[in-house]
Amino acid sequence: MSSAKHPKIVRKKVSYSSPWFKVMEKEVIYPWKKGSETYFSVKSLEYCSALALTKEGYVVLVKQFRPVLEKYTYELPSGCVEAGETPRAAMERELWEETGFSSKGRMEFLAQLHPDSGRLENMLWCYFAPKALPHRPEGRKIEPGIEIVLCSPRELKKLITSGKFNHAPHMGIVALAVMKGKLKL
Repeated sequence: MSSAKHPKIVRKKVSYSSPWFKVMEKEVIYPWKKGSETYFSVKSLEYCSALALTKEGYVVLVKQFRPVLEKYTYELPSGCVEAGETPRAAMERELWEETGFSSKGRMEFLAQLHPDSGRLENMLWCYFAPKALPHRPEGRKIEPGIEIVLCSPRELKKLITSGKFNHAPHMGIVALAVMKGKLKL
């Protein structure tokens, strides 16, 4: 198939840059249209998220205020992959920092997903931690503003169906865990 039948990006530039993300501007030519169109995307660090279960079978969630949404959200433990860090190591660190739980090396890779293929250039690394254990050294506190929520799979299902747990990428991780037989709701 000839490349003339496919869209072609003819120009890319950084429109805005901060320590956390860049706004990219891309000019695209489509073979079925005259002229070009400009699109914008956000290029940020890779994300990682994990569905962690305690040895008793409770799902480990975090509840925190999200200024963008102007409300509290229920989410899976997650964060950014920092420079020089593997996604798995980042997830181990984030699980510990946000919840005080450790996977004790039992962090299973589920998938690598595009969180928003129309706007975001980063990837989401998805993990499952089947027997997370509390591990908080004396005097060490979890990140301020984060509340740890332990719920049964049935309670998670209620949070999902009520719309209280509604972060789309995290819903994808729950669905992956269910499809792979790791979690039963």
